[in-house]
Amino acid sequence: MKTGTKYLSSGKFQFSKVLLALAIGIPIFLASGTLYAWLNILNPYVILDAILIFAVAYGLKEAISYISTFSQSRNLILNIVIGLILGFIAWYAAWCFNASKYSQIQFLNALVDPVYMKEFIIDYSKHQVIEYSKGAGGSIKISGVVLYILYAFEFVFFMAPAFQVSKPSYYNEELKTFYRETIRFAVEDELFKQGLNASENGKYPFLKDVTLYPTMDAVPLINRENVVRLKLQNLNQTKDHGILTMERGSIKYNRKRGCELKRIRKIVKDIYVDENTLESILRID
Repeated sequence: MKTGTKYLSSGKFQFSKVLLALAIGIPIFLASGTLYAWLNILNPYVILDAILIFAVAYGLKEAISYISTFSQSRNLILNIVIGLILGFIAWYAAWCFNASKYSQIQFLNALVDPVYMKEFIIDYSKHQVIEYSKGAGGSIKISGVVLYILYAFEFVFFMAPAFQVSKPSYYNEELKTFYRETIRFAVEDELFKQGLNASENGKYPFLKDVTLYPTMDAVPLINRENVVRLKLQNLNQTKDHGILTMERGSIKYNRKRGCELKRIRKIVKDIYVDENTLESILRID
């Protein structure tokens, strides 16, 4: 971990922890898919159905992220595969619940009978008519090609979280622990630009004289067009280095999501920095 060099994930993983993570994750995702199917049957409103699938996708994303971290996998392909397996299990469990509700098979039997489930899914999608309430006494019926498309979107929502959390977290192989992330914001004024241009890779002494803000909301309104986000990976066990990414952008306010950094361009990416740079960024803790 030489100052100025780029951090590269080792791609390593512990097979026993991956198996343990799957052993924990599979029952959770079976339950999540079953819960989704049960709530979906109870829900008569199309807008609530849309909210439900988004909520489930978000929950799966967080669960996959936690399981990937728990397994200590630094392997990108493996993380994607774990996410796809768990997402598929949740989707499959939802259909197994539907099969137990609308056919003669029991839920547990459906789980271990993929041939039957394949036929059920095709037949159910072909002949099913779903009726949603629009409120004020009205309703909307969905069937045929439209229903096929909706089920395809549903499948995508179950599988997509695997790709949202697939990047391995930063991991220190010597100490066998994950880095924690600290985020700061700075105004990209002339002092910042000159300091950055004069700095060696991995050594940014000018940061000690730069005003850093802990959140986007703390950045003065007058300076939000030219902002730098500093994402520092650091360890509690040692203060001799960190991993820094700097991103240039503009802060925009969204009524639903609050402040967001837009038009992002990376200035520095995953560079090992020295202890002085680390201290400068962490000084407002």
